[in-house]
Order: sequence, then C-alpha cells, then structure tokens
Amino acid sequence: MDSCGFSPKPGQEARVTRKKLWFVLGVVVVALALLAALRLSCRLLVDFWWYQALGYSSVFLRILLTKVWLWVVGFALSFGCVASGILLTRGRTGPAPVAFYRWGTMTVQAPLMRRFVHIACWLFAVVVGLVGGGVAAGMWHRVLLLLHATPFGVQDPIFGNDVGFYVFVYPILQVAHPALQVLACLLYTSDAADELDGV
Repeated sequence: MDSCGFSPKPGQEARVTRKKLWFVLGVVVVALALLAALRLSCRLLVDFWWYQALGYSSVFLRILLTKVWLWVVGFALSFGCVASGILLTRGRTGPAPVAFYRWGTMTVQAPLMRRFVHIACWLFAVVVGLVGGGVAAGMWHRVLLLLHATPFGVQDPIFGNDVGFYVFVYPILQVAHPALQVLACLLYTSDAADELDGV
C-alpha cells in the first residue's frame, strides 16, 4: 500500500518487478560491453603505437582490417547457418500437440515453452556467431599468406605442385574442410533443437 492508501494488484506488482529486472539486466549488459570496448581500444592503441614506432603502421592496419572482415564473414556464416535452421523449422512447425508440459510439480504452458525454446535458439545463434567470428579472425595470417601467394618456381617430385602451394595455399585448406563440417553440423543441430518447439 502506498502513501495514498492504494494497493497495487499482484499482476501490476509482477509487471513492475519484471520491468525493473530487465532494466538492471540492460544496464549490466551495457556496462560489460563498454568495459570490453575500452579494453579492446586500449590494446589496439598500444599495438598501433608500437608498430608506428617501428615504421610499420601500414602492416598493423592491414592486419586489423583483415581481422575485421574475417570476423564479419565468420559471424555471418556461423549465425546464418543456425538462423537458417531455425527459420526452416519454424516454417514446418504446426500447433503444439499438448497444452502444457510438466516436470514433477512444475507445470509450463505450451505457448510459454515454445517461446522459451525459440528465444534460446536465437541466443544460441548469436553466441555461435560470436565464436565463429572470433575463430575466423584468428586465421588472419593464413588468409594473408593466401592473398599474397608467390610461386617458388620449384615443383615437388610427387604431386608436381609448386612448393609455394604448401606454404601459402595448403594452410588455409587445412582449416577450410573442418570449418565446412562444423557449419553443416550447426545447421542440422539448430534444425533439431528448434524441432522441440513443436513437440
């Protein structure tokens, strides 16, 4: 009861509490994002000053730009595989066959369960995208080797390939095949996980 003698209804109290919880969660997320951005900015600035002191600022910028676009590509591919599986499953999902789910003494309505699974799948897609972007950005040295490949003029005696192939091209091929396998697994995993939405 407030100072005017008005007592809010239980539903109104729950809504107010939920809004406060989301507000606090949003503040925490923004604060963590700002701290991460500050830490990354400090690290990049120190690295740039070091490269600049050595006269290789152009090398630093080339590495940085390569990491950025690799992160974007890795995030897009990873997130896209999971998101496509979710969207494909969403198009096939019909009405829930049950009205509620029960675990022991806890009962959850089917629409609420479907919403929870759907949100969890999209959060999983974002996390996978962030991880995929980080992994892709970590392969910047292999990509730069591929983009600046130079023939050695010497062929290996077994396969007849130029020796430069094993220095500049083969390293990226070593990770390309398992990376495609992981993307395919993510597609099928997200498809199977979102199938729970209609169970």
